[in-house]
Amino acid sequence: MKSRTPVELLEPRSLLSVSVAGVAPAPDRFEPNDGFSAATDLGTLGDRTENNLTIHAAGNGDYYKFKAASSGTASVRVVFDQAQGDIDAFLLNTDRLLLDSSATTNSGERLDASVSSGQTYYIKVIGYNGATSPDYDLVIDAPGGTASADADDQISEAIAVSVNSSTSGSISPGTDVDMYRFTVAAGQKVHFDVDRASGSSLDSYLKLFNASGSGLKSSNDANAPGETASTPRESYFNYTFSAAGTYYVAVSGYGNTGFSANTGGSDRSGSTGGYVLRLSTETVSTGDTDDQISEARSLSVGSSYTGSISNPTDVDMYKFTARAGQRIAFDVDMNSSSLDSYVRVFNASGTRLAGNNNAPAPGEPSDTKSAYVEYIFSTAGTYYVGVSGNPNSSYSATTGNGDVAGATGGYKLFLVNRSTTTAAAPALASSLDVTPVWSELAIGGVLTER
Repeated sequence: MKSRTPVELLEPRSLLSVSVAGVAPAPDRFEPNDGFSAATDLGTLGDRTENNLTIHAAGNGDYYKFKAASSGTASVRVVFDQAQGDIDAFLLNTDRLLLDSSATTNSGERLDASVSSGQTYYIKVIGYNGATSPDYDLVIDAPGGTASADADDQISEAIAVSVNSSTSGSISPGTDVDMYRFTVAAGQKVHFDVDRASGSSLDSYLKLFNASGSGLKSSNDANAPGETASTPRESYFNYTFSAAGTYYVAVSGYGNTGFSANTGGSDRSGSTGGYVLRLSTETVSTGDTDDQISEARSLSVGSSYTGSISNPTDVDMYKFTARAGQRIAFDVDMNSSSLDSYVRVFNASGTRLAGNNNAPAPGEPSDTKSAYVEYIFSTAGTYYVGVSGNPNSSYSATTGNGDVAGATGGYKLFLVNRSTTTAAAPALASSLDVTPVWSELAIGGVLTER
């Protein structure tokens, strides 16, 4: 929520420290700029873009100042990956009174305020509740100045965004183009959706490029899934990337569709207004025909099956019957491969009962990448066991969706009846991975139902 009430912003305060990914980012090139007196002077603006900035420590605010070249409306965007650390932003006048603030949960914050020619303004960027950030971009669009009329309209100036995030922007003037860069894995299907910001009348145009600046796909006037406009003026498409790498997507106003992604040239005046760009992803089906309960192969307790995790999102699902009170061991051996396996046990509703990664079966060496788990079934019936490559361990047993890329290789799955076995494998007690609806009881390191 943005506040436009002029209030005095206090100097930096000590906030709760939050570690992001366990690694502290390095200070950026403008440090130290931790207060008004040490604010980085960006000069008289105009437009300006600064990339590869960091919030390197909890409570470390970055301060910038600039002088408005002309009177009008200035827009400031702070673009970052919210999953790596949430950032808030503030715009203040020469008396350090707040003109605008932005503290959303999106991957980007935007500030807007009227500025007067020759006056000095301050920008403060800080992590929310002590968060750090390893990479953010600062994009200033201010009236007048001698800078380039468009500081982010080509591949070399692209602003970094991440898939499964959103960012806000504005097309102004009509020749404006906003270029973004992102990375994908091979086989990812990404959805690109441009929605109008509140009160905006932008008729948007959206175009995707590879690293050479060649166009891959474009859209104008298309509804995203779930949108129902009869005459849409927003843009949407999806694209499946055959190769991993860095790609680029540009937002412009309709009418300005022939610009060069490499030089920013060949602009034409188009529609203007604010927008929100969303990138979301899904994994393209690999044709896996045995990754869910309805496709499970039948096995019997006391048998084994030789299989293979042939691609990173492959899952092999098996079904078997158990007696009430029966204790069954599920042992996945690598079978001369390098597979780092993961095994999960499900009931007929697809609820996970138990799971394991990297636990030895009795008699196996402790430094194994094989999986082993035992489970006591309180109720007779049909149950299921899935084998995948670590870390592909959160897929849905009922739909086969939710895969992530994991290890690959051959394996051999054993289903062993251990109902009459009294000796337990001591290492199992700390290796079991179970859902909260099941208790981990000290019965030889196995699981029983509450």
